[in-house]
Amino acid sequence: MTKIKRAIAESVSALLDLLALLVFCIAMVLWAASAFVDTSVTLIQALVNSIFSVAVRVRMWGNR
Repeated sequence: MTKIKRAIAESVSALLDLLALLVFCIAMVLWAASAFVDTSVTLIQALVNSIFSVAVRVRMWGNR
């Protein structure tokens, strides 16, 4: 059961990391195109940090 739990945690964590990277890349493209203001950049950074935080918690859950 522990190996299955760890495998699930690693998979979900990897998907969350990819999601955060995708959100970051989209934000940088929009920022480069000057499509939104600095406050939106801050909100995107907060979203990316939240996704990474959840990914870390999932990894910790898988290592229990």
